[in-house]
Amino acid sequence: MTKPSGQPSPRHTHGSPSANSRTVLILAIIAIVLILLTGAVAAFIILDRSDDTADAAASSTTTVTETAGTTSVPAVQSPAPAPAVPASSNPSFQSADGEVVCEIGTQPAGTWGGSPDPPAVACLAFDYTGPGVQVAPCPSNLPTRQGGVAITPGGTVVRTLCTGGQPWRNYPSDDFPVLAAGQVNRVGSITCTGIDAATIACSDDTAGTGFTLSESNLDESARSAPAVPHTGVPEPAGGSEHTGIWQRKGAKVTLNPGGSGEFHLNSGAMNSVTYAITWTGSPSRVDMTITGRTASSGSMEYVMGPGDVVTGTVNSGEMTMTGLKTTSGPHSFAVCNAQTLDAGGCQR
Repeated sequence: MTKPSGQPSPRHTHGSPSANSRTVLILAIIAIVLILLTGAVAAFIILDRSDDTADAAASSTTTVTETAGTTSVPAVQSPAPAPAVPASSNPSFQSADGEVVCEIGTQPAGTWGGSPDPPAVACLAFDYTGPGVQVAPCPSNLPTRQGGVAITPGGTVVRTLCTGGQPWRNYPSDDFPVLAAGQVNRVGSITCTGIDAATIACSDDTAGTGFTLSESNLDESARSAPAVPHTGVPEPAGGSEHTGIWQRKGAKVTLNPGGSGEFHLNSGAMNSVTYAITWTGSPSRVDMTITGRTASSGSMEYVMGPGDVVTGTVNSGEMTMTGLKTTSGPHSFAVCNAQTLDAGGCQR
């Protein structure tokens, strides 16, 4: 049958995108966008956690605040100083420079000054360079340590030490507390004083003997710390009961209220010397510092000068004087108050 002329033929859809194809394309694009967003969120979370970890690590690290004009440096902790000798007695100690080491009442090893008895107090200057003394050789070829000095139980000062090693009972001596300048350490009748960073002086207060030791010198008399007659371990308050006159044949000590006084020594009618003093005291002790010589005649063996300290140990009206310097070495004697003199004391 023939188609009527002028009517269009039906159009074919073959080769053109359908509605289903467009839907698939749109879904694919949305999926890609979601994948990209998910990746971005994950990256953000990872970076944020890394920053938190770094902040936590930084907060646990010690830092030094930087101020204007300075450079930040790591904090450095200073080493702890050597412990000071406590107020109570300490049997082992050393000078601040570590050159002089001492022990009191520990029976250190070695032979001190040839004495068979363990010393009451002993000190050693390891690198002693001062004057030495002539002594018998040490047994068994042991070295003679010229820097060794001790006080025997009987109060005698002896020099040199025979030992093959360190004699100290509380070894090692590097750990001994420091006896600083002006500090005083007492064990029984033994008193040791830090004179300065390199010097220690020890005395037997009963025997009136002592020594002063440093790396460069050994003096067989006990000095006191300059300008501070008695410091370190505090004595009980008191001392005013000692004012007045203390004397014996050839010696007279006048202790005035307020801390001034006079120290007079004589030998016969022609030989005498008088010293001005200042003094401080406690119930059992008087420290007298020479301020100058006020008079002298003839010839006296006493050779004390300003700053020298004489110590008086008081017991039942008798005061034992130690620290007296003479041309023949340290000297000591006792003076008595009026009541003890009347009872016949101080006649020796």
